[in-house]
Amino acid sequence: MAKKIIDTLIELFSLEGRVGIVTGGSKGIGLAISLLLADTGAKVYAVSRTGKVEDESHPTNKNIIHVPLDITGKNEAKKLITEIGNEEGLDFLVNNAGITYKGKAEKFDLDQWDFIHKVNVDAVFYLS
Repeated sequence: MAKKIIDTLIELFSLEGRVGIVTGGSKGIGLAISLLLADTGAKVYAVSRTGKVEDESHPTNKNIIHVPLDITGKNEAKKLITEIGNEEGLDFLVNNAGITYKGKAEKFDLDQWDFIHKVNVDAVFYLS
């Protein structure tokens, strides 16, 4: 009974033949999202600064392609979207990458603030 339910859910939510991008895909929630999407049949471009899984003990999936990319660069982001879109089509984007720093506002380093904005706001705009 449980297997039948699982098989029905997999069929119902299949992403077979779909292609997408997950930012922040080298660890944590981004890697988990990438694995889940790939397990349901999607081809996933997992984007991160390093382009590889940070903890090699995590499971892998042949449907995940790890791509090194600085998402704060609008030209690089546009190039990636164009290449994937032209070659395979692009069905989804998961804007998962994000950063933060802790500190009091009056003592907050402006370079850190600019970088937070580039990753959390600008990159989402460039990729979307």
